[in-house]
Amino acid sequence: MGYQIHLVQTGEMPDDWKPLSKLGKGISGVYEIRLSIDSNIYRTAYVTKFGNVVAVLHCWQKKTHATAQSDRDLIVKRYRSVQEKFG
Repeated sequence: MGYQIHLVQTGEMPDDWKPLSKLGKGISGVYEIRLSIDSNIYRTAYVTKFGNVVAVLHCWQKKTHATAQSDRDLIVKRYRSVQEKFG
């Protein structure tokens, strides 16, 4: 996962990613890096829209197809915190 974040920091795209949508009003530019190792699935949510900052909002291991609401809530909370500091 560290290498995938490094790619983002250097202006490249991670190997497997998608935008995270439906996080709420005023939340945009959040992306999810997807990584699978053996039968384990890991995700990292990050945002890059605040100048040169790549803010990692949350990292988690997925157990189901959908992202849990508790993970989504934490991403939104941290997004707002980063927005206050850098936005």
